[in-house]
Amino acid sequence: MNKNRILLIAPPNSYRLAPYIRAAKKLGVELLVASEGEYSLTTEVAFGLHIDLRNYQQAVETIVTAARKKP
Repeated sequence: MNKNRILLIAPPNSYRLAPYIRAAKKLGVELLVASEGEYSLTTEVAFGLHIDLRNYQQAVETIVTAARKKP
């Protein structure tokens, strides 16, 4: 069974991430966080996609590659 997934692009240390993470878990939705922060206390950011928003082309390629690996 395919699980619904959401991509959330967010700042690495935003205190606003927690409500989104809780909502995704409550709804049974897989959440993938894309962020500029490689080092974060938030597991979803640390293990999410690491992108550079100043390089939009590379960021989009990283997101598309991840989507192809796990649609």
